[in-house]
Amino acid sequence: MKISLWAVLLSSMAFAGCLIPADSTVPFSDADFQGFRGSGSAVIAGHAFLKTGDDDVTSGGGYEVVLTPATPYTKERYSLAREGRSLAPPEPGLAPYVRATATDFMGNFVFRDLPPGEYLLSCTFTWEAPAKFQANSVVPMSAQAFATTTVAAGEIARVTLANN
Repeated sequence: MKISLWAVLLSSMAFAGCLIPADSTVPFSDADFQGFRGSGSAVIAGHAFLKTGDDDVTSGGGYEVVLTPATPYTKERYSLAREGRSLAPPEPGLAPYVRATATDFMGNFVFRDLPPGEYLLSCTFTWEAPAKFQANSVVPMSAQAFATTTVAAGEIARVTLANN
């Protein structure tokens, strides 16, 4: 059976459409990040903590807090992440604008020398919980926390990151 070149091309294009992630509706634009280049005098400081299913509150060190400038592209990705949607890897051009830090042993974090603007923050908490139906075993758990803040030059914005 002979398959025409057009059939191969059309089916390839159809399957390629299936590979385009649903979270790519807003294109990355380097121009949106203009105001976030370099450093500034703004500071974002905060506290990250975890609320477990038993209403226990845990502050702990070593959690990574990620700070991203708020642009149409990043706001859409942030919104999808909050919904628990799986995201395709971000555009490579985003990397120079993303900052990350680890919380201290009390869950505190600080980002210094920021240009003024609106920022998105996220933190992923991971821990182990006892398995309910298997003795002497644990189950890996995770939860995410999100926040948005705006900071002006020379100001300190205070943020609380907690999972809901």
